[in-house]
Amino acid sequence: MRKSKKVSQGDIIGYVGATGLATGPHLDYRIKYKGKFVNPLKIRLPRGKSVSNKMMTAFSKKIDVFNTKLSLITAPVVASKVKKGKISG
Repeated sequence: MRKSKKVSQGDIIGYVGATGLATGPHLDYRIKYKGKFVNPLKIRLPRGKSVSNKMMTAFSKKIDVFNTKLSLITAPVVASKVKKGKISG
């Protein structure tokens, strides 16, 4: 990686980690527009296409199926919580 190198989606641009007094991993994200750095939250970008009602309905149905499956999952019994044949809190 070097300054001004063009990157594509999926390219590794760096690694995160924490040493010394770091409070956690951080990412420095900058956008340069017309030679100046700009606030990425304030730049106006073209809007993407909206999701059609048909696609949103299909997506919602899939979510319902997954939520139903997730609700059927039970927590495993931990051996340390079993005392004399009874499961404690």
